[in-house]
Amino acid sequence: MTTIQKIPLLIIFIASLPLQAESLHGHRVKVKYNRDDVSVLTKTITASDDVNPDISDFRVFDFLDMRYSIDFKENVVSIIYTGIHDYYHLQVGKDDRFIFRDVDDTLNDITWVELIWNNSMLAGIRRSDITVLNKNEFMIEVGMAVCSATFASFQDWLFHADTECHDDDSSTGYLNQIKVKVHFSNENTTNAEARAAAERAEDRKRADEERAERVAELRKISDPDFSMDGHTIETRWKESAISTSNHRVVVTASDHVNPDIDDFSTLPNSEKPDSYFWDIDFHEQNIVMSFSGVDDYYINDSSGFNFYGNIVTMPEIIGVEVIDTGSLPDGFDPNLVTVDEYNNVYVDLKGASIGYNDIVKIRLFFAKTPELPNTDEDNSNINGFNNVGLITQSFDTHKIKVKSWEVKAGDTKEFLNEETVNASDEVKFDVENFTIYTEESSPTVNWSINFHEDVIALTNTSNNYMHTTSAGFYFEDVDDTMPDILGVIAFHNYYAPTGFDPSLITFDANHIYVDLKGSNCSLLCHFEESPTRYKNRIILKVIFAVDYPRVDTLLNAIELVNSVNFPGHKESYIHRWGTSYKRYYPISNNYLKVENNTVYMEGDDYEGLVNAGTLDTLYETYNVPETVDTLQSFYGHNIYVNYAFNHLSEDDPKRIKGEKTVTVNSKINPDIRLFKPYPEHDFINWGINFKEDTLELIYRTNISTTFSSGDKKIGFNFVDVDNTMPDILNVSMADSNYTMPGFDPSLIVFDKDSIFVDLSGVYCTEWVDETHNYCPNSDSPTGRNNIISLKVEFDIPLEQKRTKVDTKRVDALFDTLETEYPQYFPDHKESYFLEDSTDYVRYYASTDFFLKVKDNKLYFEGGEFDSESDRGTLDSMYLLYDIPDFSRIDLLFYAVELKYPSYFPSHPESSVFDSGYYGRYYPTTKNYMGIKDKGGYVWGDSFGGVVYTGTLDSLYTEYNIP
Repeated sequence: MTTIQKIPLLIIFIASLPLQAESLHGHRVKVKYNRDDVSVLTKTITASDDVNPDISDFRVFDFLDMRYSIDFKENVVSIIYTGIHDYYHLQVGKDDRFIFRDVDDTLNDITWVELIWNNSMLAGIRRSDITVLNKNEFMIEVGMAVCSATFASFQDWLFHADTECHDDDSSTGYLNQIKVKVHFSNENTTNAEARAAAERAEDRKRADEERAERVAELRKISDPDFSMDGHTIETRWKESAISTSNHRVVVTASDHVNPDIDDFSTLPNSEKPDSYFWDIDFHEQNIVMSFSGVDDYYINDSSGFNFYGNIVTMPEIIGVEVIDTGSLPDGFDPNLVTVDEYNNVYVDLKGASIGYNDIVKIRLFFAKTPELPNTDEDNSNINGFNNVGLITQSFDTHKIKVKSWEVKAGDTKEFLNEETVNASDEVKFDVENFTIYTEESSPTVNWSINFHEDVIALTNTSNNYMHTTSAGFYFEDVDDTMPDILGVIAFHNYYAPTGFDPSLITFDANHIYVDLKGSNCSLLCHFEESPTRYKNRIILKVIFAVDYPRVDTLLNAIELVNSVNFPGHKESYIHRWGTSYKRYYPISNNYLKVENNTVYMEGDDYEGLVNAGTLDTLYETYNVPETVDTLQSFYGHNIYVNYAFNHLSEDDPKRIKGEKTVTVNSKINPDIRLFKPYPEHDFINWGINFKEDTLELIYRTNISTTFSSGDKKIGFNFVDVDNTMPDILNVSMADSNYTMPGFDPSLIVFDKDSIFVDLSGVYCTEWVDETHNYCPNSDSPTGRNNIISLKVEFDIPLEQKRTKVDTKRVDALFDTLETEYPQYFPDHKESYFLEDSTDYVRYYASTDFFLKVKDNKLYFEGGEFDSESDRGTLDSMYLLYDIPDFSRIDLLFYAVELKYPSYFPSHPESSVFDSGYYGRYYPTTKNYMGIKDKGGYVWGDSFGGVVYTGTLDSLYTEYNIP
């Protein structure tokens, strides 16, 4: 969220009480304006109830047009900021004060001053800012006071005064008034103080309720699982909101270290820096600041902590909550904890009295990681693509053309403005001040556009528009260097303009259209939780087509032909905030890396990144098929974990040392952190992680340990408690490079639903002697030989096995055989799977013959043939009888649909038409697309007859169909 820097404007009213205790009327008051304790302007007047205002033009800075009107009415003082112009505003950033003094000392003592709430209140005024200094003086401090008629000026940008204070409901037309009531000593002081205390309590209650409401909303829209663990955090102490940092420390946050920063000194250059020590801890989503200094101190001005997490590695921080542990410093104001749009967290301790063991704890709310969602809204623009995994791609370095367009008549888009940029993740905005309309046709509506990784962020910077007709943005991959676009998801829609409709987004393989019809933003679109404080941001995640399993098959093939540089088979992975798909080879210290549809090699054997070729080229080179088997995975299943004695013994609770059930999550690593087999022993713990079909046990303790000996067998037991996973067929070592000394894989026991990992003979020590191996290993990801990595082989369910059978192509083969051999297959029959089998057959009762496909071969069965007569592989039969590859043709149809959505706007099922074409019909456009005699054709209302598009092979090449 954008925040206004809290630099106080001090307004001090000093008065003396008249003989008539409740009125200032008739008494002389000196009005002084100070900046940084230097007097800028002084006026002395006689307050009068009959004059309004008493000072009509109190001009404190001519060059900034900062001026006020001041009025005294009985015991009420009204100060109204009148310097409101398009390019001027109430300037913040200086220590400004009004001083009012009773010149003749004729007024009674001031007991307290009441802030009068009204609908013209200047933004940022709080009751807690009012202080009675002595019997004749009081002060009003305004920490966030700003007011302007516009916020498009240079001054607004320079001083961050981005609060537009125009308000038609205000009595002055603006939120520009400070009104206070002065209470004097001849009133009923006890009642006055009681009222003041009650009002302060009511204010605190209202503020607490507002914060609780904001926090409830943030919990709904934030990512509950994100942790700062492993991310770089920069911590600064700032002596004021405009100062440079006095102290700066950069650490990698760790959930296993407490605190992350010991003895952070807020005044490192003072004579006693240890007097102002703080311990700072980053844990999951929380930051805890614990004061450990030796001297108490009071923070008078805006000073405090500034935390910054790199936006490249961390998601956006959308809000913050102060958690009261009962140890907050006296005078600490939760409203002074803020977040800006650059992921800066500010903890302003102004007004706080700091003492030993005082704790300030805050929770950060992080934006959710965009995923393929399940809501109707977000799925509206994603076509199904079964068994396709999506690798995060990046616009970075690619040439993107941006155009604006509008529809004036019919459905034809008229393009207006255009700009082409080389997208970069290194800049905040790739395009600034981009205008949708021409200057002549409509008032300028400016947008800033940013391409970052696979996200397009559109931010309106004028905040005053309404689109009643179709108009918007167009994005094009100019050189066609990026993978095809499979989907566009609008996320963070709570920041989007009012009326924005994600369902109006359209796209094809290389283009995106964003229609703003219905969207609007004006003064009413103000939204405090937004990073810009307005509902004016459209954030789009672009889904690019990459097939994970197919990529893994390609990497396997590269390993086989280049085993010197890539020895062994490692798990591929994507870092949560990375953009590439990688495999690491520790023996050679090399990587295979897939990014932006290209394979790269890097590491010790290479100087920088070496381009190995595009995925499509390498698929063809290594003859990688279009689909591969999908790994069975632990993801989404409930796994019960216990640390116990003999696996096959009776269920005896006394045998269980530690237990936990976890729902395996691909985004959490490890799934179980700090698993303690003996809860009473904090010094022994494990990390347990499930990665698809791999199970990792990581011993996290640095002490010498022998786990089992003799008959006292200790180990881990893993159970598929809901029996939702396929049966376990085998368990073996996935990676033995960093295995704990003494581990014996032959002791692993498993059945179809559970695994027992026996730790007999396993130990880990930090030293070498005659009987123990040395546990530390600098080559290990953890720095030690403490990882037991197991691969679990699952059975494939019958239905999944059956889905591998290309029934459409087999049926076409059966149809052809019926024509070729009518003596065996005299009439047409329907195909089916034999019960509890993957055998796909047709049975002809009149001849007692079977056509059968089994294990990728064709069989005749019955009559003069043996029980199963092998006729050859399916591939050879397809070639012999010229049977089309329907799955490959369907991929071609899909690619054509992506490229020409106006002609082929949907994804219908393919079928064989009466005319002999294998193709698809599109009822909304009344067009057809089909294949016949190894040639491609289109016809229908858009084509005026049948149009030949080329040979099937040439179309495969043109559309990169593998």
